[in-house]
Amino acid sequence: MKGFRTSSIIFALLVATYAVPGQAVCFYPHSTLSGYHIPLNYEVGSSSAIIIGKVTRVKYVQADASDPDGVTSYVYTVRRMQELKGSVPEHFRLQADNDSGSYRMNLGETSLLFLTQAKNRVTVDACGNSTELSKGASVVSEVRRLLAQHGAQP
Repeated sequence: MKGFRTSSIIFALLVATYAVPGQAVCFYPHSTLSGYHIPLNYEVGSSSAIIIGKVTRVKYVQADASDPDGVTSYVYTVRRMQELKGSVPEHFRLQADNDSGSYRMNLGETSLLFLTQAKNRVTVDACGNSTELSKGASVVSEVRRLLAQHGAQP
């Protein structure tokens, strides 16, 4: 009976861990441990562009028309307000799958975005430092410092 109780507790803890909404599942490189966060200095160097942008439109994509609530992904139209690194059009689209590993935004939200180009899509890594601007003012300052240190120009 003791083994059953221990197994039940472990199972309940695992379910509770993966049932938290709004949290990306970020695994440490070469590991199955979650909770990884991309170091800022690495993401500044590896991002093709870093901008401050505002979400002007959100489109819900449904791959299965028979499931009226089944949103498979979101397409965000973003207006670039300021470039910190790289170059992007004034208006561009970001796509985020409806899963635990995608970076989500809301209509009207202004965010600091670390962008990468992947398979003809612009993406944001949910395990990185992209954040709503109101929460990321100190991150913007640190990004500017790191870019100045490395001599990067927008």
